[in-house]
Amino acid sequence: MSGHIWNIVRTKGLEEYFISVWIDHSDEEEVARRLGTETISRSDFPSAMLSYPFGVGDEPEEALWVGRHGPQWTHILQISGNYAAHPAVHASLTRDGERLLFMCVTEVEGIEDLVLVENTQRTDDIHAFNHTPTQPGGLFARNMAGLSFDGPSGAQEDAYLTVIGRITGMPLTEEWFDRRHLLCRVPLGIW
Repeated sequence: MSGHIWNIVRTKGLEEYFISVWIDHSDEEEVARRLGTETISRSDFPSAMLSYPFGVGDEPEEALWVGRHGPQWTHILQISGNYAAHPAVHASLTRDGERLLFMCVTEVEGIEDLVLVENTQRTDDIHAFNHTPTQPGGLFARNMAGLSFDGPSGAQEDAYLTVIGRITGMPLTEEWFDRRHLLCRVPLGIW
């Protein structure tokens, strides 16, 4: 499962801006509703990317692409903006006891901690710089076996995506990007 997942992200042109949330809720429309977004269409990836930026002037609206990730999870990919990175959004998404995984890589900040939020609370993370989980016996520690976070460019990102795939039961694949998912607009002033 590891060794190639980050290359899929690279081929999509997202290596300098990859903000994603995986939530253990299988109804993508309900997830979009909880996000407070407006669904624009069911879209393929190239069309979703062409939609950026929504809005005009100094306040472009943000866009998310929301789709099922296996039988029990939904993946939220931030197309523009950083709404999916906000802790209040994570709390709102997990208020009914769900878990979510958050991964962020940007050109400016680089790779950030891989985060686990459960029932509105951040409960574990893998530190971006020393690659150790906050909870030694926690969910991340149990899913890190055999992974190298050091090495060539993209090794740490690939390790994070492998951990996510182990937890969700399904890696991020080319096929996920080939499907049509909900293209959602984050209304101006929502937060």
